[in-house]
Amino acid sequence: MELIKRIIEAVKALFTPRRRAAALQPMPPQQRQAGGQQRARPVNPAMHAYQNIFAPRHADERQVAYRPVPPSGVVMQHTEEWFREGNSMRSRIQRTLVVTVSGAVVPADQVRLKCGICGGFDNIVQHCARCGRGLCKMCVRRFRPPDGPEIILCERDLRATIDELNVWQLRQRRNL
Repeated sequence: MELIKRIIEAVKALFTPRRRAAALQPMPPQQRQAGGQQRARPVNPAMHAYQNIFAPRHADERQVAYRPVPPSGVVMQHTEEWFREGNSMRSRIQRTLVVTVSGAVVPADQVRLKCGICGGFDNIVQHCARCGRGLCKMCVRRFRPPDGPEIILCERDLRATIDELNVWQLRQRRNL
């Protein structure tokens, strides 16, 4: 409690015009504690408060940017920029979230695929069952043949599969 009263008096003395010179002098050293240990010499509370008020500050800004993947395919995941503003340092940290072809918003490190059809980028990997090209969600075509499970195809291979499908032959196999 005694220390708090001293601090308040020192701050008042700092901002009172007639005592300003006396307030900036260091406080007398304190007495030794029991056991022979000596405390570190205290800092003048008024000077300490003054230094804290006008000390250089560090500021941090965190931003999130939403942007589509450029045609080059290079996306910065994380950038950090430091600059001086007056007597303080400011940092700007920018994290990038990517808008994929299908409209999903994902962190840049989750982009896994460049589509073989449209050239867009996506976070889900799917391949054509015939040609093996990687496909984004927008270019995937699902086809369920009459006698088998659903398969994933690209547009070109879907048309070829439908053209090759001989419905008469499948019907004859079922009737036998």
